[in-house]
Amino acid sequence: MYQGIKVLNSKLLSPHSADAIRRRRLEPLLMEITKKRLTTVIAGAGYGKTTLIAEVGNYLGLNTVWYRLDKSDRDFTTFLSYLIAGIRKHFPELGEETLCRIEEAQILSLERRAVLTVFLNEIEKFVKNGLIIVLDDYHLVGDSKEINETLEFFLENLPSQVHLIVISRTDPGLHLSRYRATRELLEIREEELAFTIPEIEQLYLELFLASFPPESTKILHKRTSGWISGLILFYHFLHGKRHSEIERILIGIKGSHRVISSYLEENVFDLQPDKIKGFLIKTSILSRMNAEFSDELLGISNSRDILNALEENHLFTFPYDEERQWCFYHHLFQEFLNAKLHKELDREAILKLNKDAGSLWEKQGEAEEALGHYLKAEQFEKACRLLRQLGKKLLKEGRLKLISSYIRKIPNSYLDKDPWLQYTHARCLEFSGKQEDAIRAYKKAHNTFRKDESSKGTGLCLNALGYNYFHTGEFQKAEKRLKELLEQSDGNPRLCINILGNLIFITSVLGEMTVADRHFNEGMSLLSELKDEDLLAWLYFNQGFRYGFSGDFIEALRLGEKARKMCEKLGNYHLLALSYHLISWSCYYLGLFSKGLENAGKGLDLVKERGFQDHSLGWLLMDAAFNATGLEKLTEAINNGEESLRIFEDLGSRWGQAYVCHVLHGAYTKLGDHLAAEKCAKTGITVIEDMKLPLDEGLLKGSLAESLIERRQWEDARPLLEDAEKNLKNSRLFLTRIYFLYARFYYEQKQKESALDKLLSGLQLCESNQYDVWVVSEKRWIIPPLVDIFAQGEMQDYLLTIFKKMGLSAQERLALLQRSKDPQIRKAALTILDEMPKPPTPGLKVYCLGKFRVLRGDQEIPAERWKSKKAKMLFKYLVHVRSRGYLPKDVLIELLWPEGNPTKTVSRLHAVLPSLRKTLEPEISRGIPSTYLLREGDSYKLHLGDGGWVDVDEFRKELNLAREEKNPEKSISYYLNAEAIYRGDFLEEDIYVDWCIEERERLKEEYLDLLAKIMEYFERKGDYSRCIEYARKYLAFDKYAEDVYQQLMKCYSMMGNKAMVIRTFERCKSNIMNGLDCPLSKETEILYEKLKSL
Repeated sequence: MYQGIKVLNSKLLSPHSADAIRRRRLEPLLMEITKKRLTTVIAGAGYGKTTLIAEVGNYLGLNTVWYRLDKSDRDFTTFLSYLIAGIRKHFPELGEETLCRIEEAQILSLERRAVLTVFLNEIEKFVKNGLIIVLDDYHLVGDSKEINETLEFFLENLPSQVHLIVISRTDPGLHLSRYRATRELLEIREEELAFTIPEIEQLYLELFLASFPPESTKILHKRTSGWISGLILFYHFLHGKRHSEIERILIGIKGSHRVISSYLEENVFDLQPDKIKGFLIKTSILSRMNAEFSDELLGISNSRDILNALEENHLFTFPYDEERQWCFYHHLFQEFLNAKLHKELDREAILKLNKDAGSLWEKQGEAEEALGHYLKAEQFEKACRLLRQLGKKLLKEGRLKLISSYIRKIPNSYLDKDPWLQYTHARCLEFSGKQEDAIRAYKKAHNTFRKDESSKGTGLCLNALGYNYFHTGEFQKAEKRLKELLEQSDGNPRLCINILGNLIFITSVLGEMTVADRHFNEGMSLLSELKDEDLLAWLYFNQGFRYGFSGDFIEALRLGEKARKMCEKLGNYHLLALSYHLISWSCYYLGLFSKGLENAGKGLDLVKERGFQDHSLGWLLMDAAFNATGLEKLTEAINNGEESLRIFEDLGSRWGQAYVCHVLHGAYTKLGDHLAAEKCAKTGITVIEDMKLPLDEGLLKGSLAESLIERRQWEDARPLLEDAEKNLKNSRLFLTRIYFLYARFYYEQKQKESALDKLLSGLQLCESNQYDVWVVSEKRWIIPPLVDIFAQGEMQDYLLTIFKKMGLSAQERLALLQRSKDPQIRKAALTILDEMPKPPTPGLKVYCLGKFRVLRGDQEIPAERWKSKKAKMLFKYLVHVRSRGYLPKDVLIELLWPEGNPTKTVSRLHAVLPSLRKTLEPEISRGIPSTYLLREGDSYKLHLGDGGWVDVDEFRKELNLAREEKNPEKSISYYLNAEAIYRGDFLEEDIYVDWCIEERERLKEEYLDLLAKIMEYFERKGDYSRCIEYARKYLAFDKYAEDVYQQLMKCYSMMGNKAMVIRTFERCKSNIMNGLDCPLSKETEILYEKLKSL
């Protein structure tokens, strides 16, 4: 089990507040906390932020987790470990799954979101009643992007029963505008915290048993602006003076409360005996102290008496632990004392003090505390020694910010001769996603290790360099480093197999397939002695890409599936994600776009669940873009491609950027934006121009040639095609693509013989390697030359297969070629048409509940295809009334143009009908009847096709089954099915269309009725949280349903959540009294009083 970092219980103690005064003025504000997702308490030092919030848990009757942050909490692991430890005080079982997930993480810094998701799921599971989490002194970690991102994700997904309070001197670096807009944020600032005149009188009377004249109190309020620390400091300064003297002194003081605080602090300090002054300034270097530690550090024996006196006199000293053995200074006081330290002690004395503190902490086993003091003492040898000891642990814990802060404080003269610290720094940079900086740091560490003749260190650096070069696409450098490491591996079979896997991939990318096969065979030979399935999956994965790069995507897919199954069984999640990449990539080139997109999605779900932020995320987004392009989901393709490109740019992977540019070129080409496509290809070529990557260069030059052919720039396209052909000679599919581009290049220039020669070469490769989909994908231009080849008697059986796969689009073009002047072409076209089957019609799936959507088969009709609003409205109406059969055109005209001139509206209808037909069947040609829009004379009806359905029908079908079922255990499943189908109001965007209104209201009533049935079932079963879930859905549709509020209050009461009973009642009261202008029923008020008194 993951042990995590050492958690100091003292940081999780709610501040001791025995002397706190009750601030009745702020109590209504504190009541709001349980109504909000987040409360921020932002004010300068000494405003009583912590003291006020320390009382909240008791005041609201809720469990409270208190976490006092300091600068060491700027790393994710530390932060989360303390949160878990704090919540475990109330829910001991919580955290086991999260800690296991941390233990499984390969690079924790890349898997934060996945870990947080598990943590949030555990909170949902174990925390059933209200919980408050307080983050005190957030300003000490507020500049950490890591912590801010963590808190934002946590806040966004926070269960409703948990409320977060952030206490800080400065505004936290969080994006809070959304929560302000939704009124989920409560903000408490200096103006609320500042003491009023009555509160100042109450403070002095209750805390110090003292009172000042009313006039003095007013002046005191004006001079301090109600600043609590200033008020306490003033008390110490004015204590014992006569009333007349107090007023004179107060009138004489000028300046802001910050100036006053500095002045008063000095006066308070000056009133202390010299021995206590010395104690205060010397112990100000410590984050915490106890009597024994202070005695040994300062060489005295009365530390306990001093510390007790400081706490009793309220001089900014607070207990650190439950036993009150350790204590710490308030930040405000410590800052002042530290400034005094540097004024009153010379540099050598301060250095010695920190050195002694470091030695004491180290003796007590507190290495991190010791390291901090050694750095302040400039004891860099000792600091380096401790950092070498701590480095691996801190990396495992993901505390990258802390490591970086330590390294920044160590002079280069020490770092330059310490290769292990250089290596730790390089790892830190790599895990932070700073690939290029990491490579430089690894090189430096490698050189230092070589000078020290450390084979272990040299090997680690070579492996890391090879890995980083590999991912940035510098394959020649990666190959060189990995071969060096292979020679130095001392026969370690596991290390050798790991290296050989990388070498298989690298040599394949470079087109050296024979070398790649040799590496694979060598790895398999070594593996026969080990029987290690992780390493076997690793070899299969890399060999899969070797087959893909050579054009055998069937074998690539087979090896990808084998690797996936092994990784799932072994729990090797990172390689599993990459296996999904191999599968999805292979599916694209085999034309299995739906399967490819599905596997890319599975891979993306996995990397998001596990929190990977490395190259695997970039490749899977690229795969999603690739396959979405194949499915004509071009907006999705471009979005995924652009996101993938950004990731590879951030990671410094030029190879990844180039490949994504090739993918985006394809998407923009399909979209018809040839200038954007050309720009992508040129960008990709520029990115890798000095990298010697033949495969990628060939792909991109082919892409650019395609764009130039589109623009008929023949002379510029020719040299690109020639270069691409040379670069892609070892990859059958990619070479096929170049042959097709050549064929088009010649065919469109009327060089028929050359065109057919190149096309035949490409077709032969396609037939032998099952690349049919890529012939079909060229249907926009390729059909006439294919008919030419068929007419010559070449490859006729294969070409008939291709034409059948092209379907309707081929039939339309062949119909035109039947009228060719060339008798051979006419005969060939007729022969092919006779062999063509009639294509099946995919059914229409129509979503009317919520957002309107239409799917044709498994492909959604994109919004941009609905070019006519009238056509869209006509379709919706035909869906709604399709059970009536054929509708006369007059009915449709009246629907679309109720006030229109009949003569003009007929011609308008005749324009709308073809527009609708083209939306539903974009491939259909003029003269071919529509499958979906049926006509009988001048009447029309909609046919949904085989497998077609409408969600409204499905909703009512489930509802009827539920009503007919007598067994409540069975009927509930039908009700839940129906509820899941109801995604929103019927045609919600057509809110004012008359014929929708009645159906919308009828469906809404049916939906609310089924919600009531579901709520009743779960309440009867005692599953109050599920009942609450559906009651909230009900109130989202009908906020005046008083009986539902009653049911909700009962559920909260049964769960012991009185705060939510009160909150629900107030919401009910507000909605009904303000919205309906009528009082609540007596029944609701009696129920509320009864539940409140329980």
